[in-house]
Amino acid sequence: MSKSPTLRVIQGGPTPLTRIESVEIYVADDSVKPLIPIDVQIVEEDTWQVLSADASAKETDEHPIRLMTSLIDQQPLPVGEVIVSGHRWKAVIADFDQDVMCKREWIDLALQHIHQLTGVKRVKSLRMPLLGYKHGWLTCEESLESLVHSIRINKPHPVKRIWLSVTGAALPEVERLLLHRGDDVKRKEH
Repeated sequence: MSKSPTLRVIQGGPTPLTRIESVEIYVADDSVKPLIPIDVQIVEEDTWQVLSADASAKETDEHPIRLMTSLIDQQPLPVGEVIVSGHRWKAVIADFDQDVMCKREWIDLALQHIHQLTGVKRVKSLRMPLLGYKHGWLTCEESLESLVHSIRINKPHPVKRIWLSVTGAALPEVERLLLHRGDDVKRKEH
């Protein structure tokens, strides 16, 4: 009688585009659902939380005067902060009250806070956009420079994987820039 074969598990799944330090970077069109498990999704936010506001109107039983009074007490969020709301974190990178609505230093500060929070909350994977790019405040190159710099200076890295969601038009440029900046370059198979 023949001996049973020895079986072993071979890891599968998507291949990262590149690696920066010990962080694997995946890039995909923002319409594509991540092919890796995601612990936290980062979204862009502004000081008055307009970017994440629900665009649909909802009926409420609250009296209009009470609603308006509650708005009087509302204060803007500080730029650079990250608001934790379960598995969805809001990076406050814009201030519509300023002439320049988004500054790179605000994005850098938000990225620093994201790195601190991932350590505290033991987050291993993120899904995020190129902060500041979608609304035209930064070029994809500037946004990527901020992300790469933040990964390189914030050690140790609790995050092991970042799924970058970008608009389809910017995808080739983002891939090219990341391949140029990555440590362990892995060529994508087409």
